[in-house]
Amino acid sequence: MVGQGLIQGVSASVAHVYGFQCLKRGTTPKGRARALKWAYAVSPMAGVAGSLWAQFVLGGGIEGLYFPYDFGLLYLTGVPCMVAISILSSRYRLLDVQEEKPPNLLPYLWRSLRSFWTLRVLLLVWLAYFFWYLTINTMPNLSLFAREALNREPQELSGWMMALRFGFKCVGGFVLGVIAIRWGFRAPLLTCTGLVGAAVLWAWFIPGHLYLLAFGIMGAGELGGIYFPNYVISISSAADSTRNLAILGLVTPVSSLGPALHGGLADTLGFPASFLFGVTAALVSLTLILRLSPQAAVARHG
Repeated sequence: MVGQGLIQGVSASVAHVYGFQCLKRGTTPKGRARALKWAYAVSPMAGVAGSLWAQFVLGGGIEGLYFPYDFGLLYLTGVPCMVAISILSSRYRLLDVQEEKPPNLLPYLWRSLRSFWTLRVLLLVWLAYFFWYLTINTMPNLSLFAREALNREPQELSGWMMALRFGFKCVGGFVLGVIAIRWGFRAPLLTCTGLVGAAVLWAWFIPGHLYLLAFGIMGAGELGGIYFPNYVISISSAADSTRNLAILGLVTPVSSLGPALHGGLADTLGFPASFLFGVTAALVSLTLILRLSPQAAVARHG
């Protein structure tokens, strides 16, 4: 199981980088915004359907299907989905890019990191993405807070939490695409970061069952995981975009300290300390994003 998780994590990261690279080389900036608008307005519905299917199968919905065969059926369900993804991916039509002679690995890695960090705009996006991730890492504590907000165990409400999270993500995917088309690629970064910060504040201060709306707000804000990479490829040349996306992806392992920080704060000082940390991280991210040019993406494409 550990090996499966490692393989899935590595392959997902590679697919994420090269999927965006294909969008970079296969669309215009506005075309990419339209693609993201519809992709992330529709695809969260698959998340809802998959969650319901898993709940049905694992909950004994199919008579005579027991562990481990119920889990086997779920994994088997993923096979035709992956085949469909492969077939659709093969239909990309990409611009040709001049191939370069493969450089020596270690000097290339050093030059790549140095060139990334010396470009102010890329450094600002990386740091803003990092602090956005620290706010996203508040999610486990938002779930555990159900004991205090509603005096109920989190697992009793997990279905509602997931439904709100994916439902709002559907709406957010469409709205953020419209925002990107109308105001450029910086605007969704501001929106997503503002949403994740607002989600933490909502859970902290809104009592009763309305507290659950925090998961919907956070779900829409999670789409920053799409629009931060999209901003990077919009300001990168076709030759540099893969490298820059890969370096941006280093935010994920670096920000893995976030859950430990949130957990430690909640254990020692209580949930408000974790929530305050999450809101502060969102404000720092917003401050960094505001230092980016709103037209940087459009101007780079000329």
